[in-house]
Amino acid sequence: MRHREWELRPGSRPATLSFTREITMKVSATLAAAICFLATTGLAHAGPTITSPAIFGGSGELIAFCAVRNIGKTLTTAEVSIVDESGNVITPTDQRCNGAIQPVGSTCRIVPGGMFSIFALITDGFAYACSATGSLRNLRGAITVGRSLVLPFAGQYRSAELR
Repeated sequence: MRHREWELRPGSRPATLSFTREITMKVSATLAAAICFLATTGLAHAGPTITSPAIFGGSGELIAFCAVRNIGKTLTTAEVSIVDESGNVITPTDQRCNGAIQPVGSTCRIVPGGMFSIFALITDGFAYACSATGSLRNLRGAITVGRSLVLPFAGQYRSAELR
């Protein structure tokens, strides 16, 4: 029995079935990729952040000092924190916004030319870093690790810029 080109042979499936499967697979793969991408974007921080590289507290170094300065011409806000090598936030012992003492953990509204700084006690032999989150366009900062509890810049110290 001879079959015409447009007729199906016994035991064969129409070409539209394989085309449908191909489209279904492409749509499924695209959706899976989109879900994976959207799932990883939830891990991002809430706002732009500048951070310092980690600095190890050497023998006898007891304090970490982190400060950001507003180099712009308008008011800006920032949150500053010091973290240890495991990513745990170190509770500051002192926090100053534009020179005034303020509650620990609060956000600072930095005036033009003003500074936001925090001090934290550290343990030698561990690494520490500083981060600032907020309106970062005009913020510059650094972390300093040193020995003195009164003057963090007295004696030997190490410092790194926030980037």
